[in-house]
Amino acid sequence: MPAPTFAPPKPSLFILTICLLVILALTVSADTIRVPYDMLSIPAAIGIATDGDTVLVYPGTYVVKLNFYGKNITVTSLDGPSATMLMPPDDATATVRFVSGETDSAVLSGFTFLDGHNIPVIYVSGSSPTIQNNRFFNHYGLMQNHAVIRVTGDAHPNIHHNLFDNNRDAWGVIWSDTDSITVTNNTIVNAKRGMVIYSANSIVKNNIVTGCSEYGFFNNLLSMIRQYNDIWNNTIDYYDGMMADSTDLSVDPLFVDTVAVVPRYRRSGRRIHRSRRHPQ
Repeated sequence: MPAPTFAPPKPSLFILTICLLVILALTVSADTIRVPYDMLSIPAAIGIATDGDTVLVYPGTYVVKLNFYGKNITVTSLDGPSATMLMPPDDATATVRFVSGETDSAVLSGFTFLDGHNIPVIYVSGSSPTIQNNRFFNHYGLMQNHAVIRVTGDAHPNIHHNLFDNNRDAWGVIWSDTDSITVTNNTIVNAKRGMVIYSANSIVKNNIVTGCSEYGFFNNLLSMIRQYNDIWNNTIDYYDGMMADSTDLSVDPLFVDTVAVVPRYRRSGRRIHRSRRHPQ
């Protein structure tokens, strides 16, 4: 007698539906919204973005103000800060605001910020964004207690690998009065004051501060990890009796070349210069 054979049971429609939904969930990834191709402006792209999305900005100079509105998204440039400039249309509010509880997954990266005045360029309050790989040039007329990056109100940002040059009126290029911030691998050249950090339990490492007309670094709290900073050739390197850490340097950083001159643009229109590069 031949051995009985058994056909495998046919999957039910319910099981097939569940499998399809799982596959779709695994294959759906965060969206990339291209400016100006998918959306004409950066604020419009942020407006439709959801957590995990990337707003990818193509080369050009944009006259904008940005607010992340609590979204943990990445706003970055395609070709880096040398090709992508942001300028404020007015001095009523900061160029970029993080004020709605953003976490370190909210990332601002790859821009040159030009010609801000009277107010902070980036204002962080009650949020913990990541601000990295940007350049800040020619910010002037900043009023008392205003800075290029101003941190206050239970904010804990990660500020790293940024270049600040020729911000001569800044009361502090990076000014914080809230605890637990991280400031690493930044270069500050030719400012009024470099880092003004009233922040306990913070990390300040591997920064270069030079050429400040008043002072390079001020912190009046001992509960801070500050190591391997090069504070050199400021009118006063460490303010108000503050002492250098044993790991700190005070030597010429020996810049390979001066920062290239950043062209000025007239303020008109959403986007002043439009690249001929097209999306792939």
